[in-house]
Amino acid sequence: MFLLTMVCITQCTKEAALLGISEKEISERGGLEFLFSGGVKSFAVKCDVKWTVSSDNSWLTVSPASGSKNGTVTVRATANTSESRRSATVTVKAGRLSESVSVWQEEAITHGTISFWVAEDFGCGNISVTISGYGTETIFMYHSGEPPCGRAGTATFGNLPLGNYSYTALCGGGRSWSGSVYLDGSCKLVRLNK
Repeated sequence: MFLLTMVCITQCTKEAALLGISEKEISERGGLEFLFSGGVKSFAVKCDVKWTVSSDNSWLTVSPASGSKNGTVTVRATANTSESRRSATVTVKAGRLSESVSVWQEEAITHGTISFWVAEDFGCGNISVTISGYGTETIFMYHSGEPPCGRAGTATFGNLPLGNYSYTALCGGGRSWSGSVYLDGSCKLVRLNK
């Protein structure tokens, strides 16, 4: 289905070009959007003549570089390792005519948050959670459902570099927990169970 963004360009009566972007690949912003890890997306070119396509940035490649009549352009984004969002433009040209497709890629996630929580009162008071090398935080209330990261009452450790962390948790009466958690994104919720 190539109806979301359809632009008709008329150069002369014998040469007309039509560029469409498939609905499933387009973001709410009206272009192609990639996660920081990179990936592959595509859009359709509808055209009555030969066309070429190019990217204005080296982190974003397109293939094929040219075509004739209707075709599909594959867009590949490499991983974004910077902490800044980046953008590029893909341009399709047919004769003297051209159309552009905006492309965005989110910034790399290099740090995140781990929040420990409980879904019920264990009857042992506050729970102290320690992440080796990063201190101790306290769970002082339970949540009936999964809370948002950093919610009051959770033991929250923020601005941690992505990676593996060992933890221990203790509360009154000798109850304890221990384990490890891998932080691979902006937030990791860890539920302690009875």
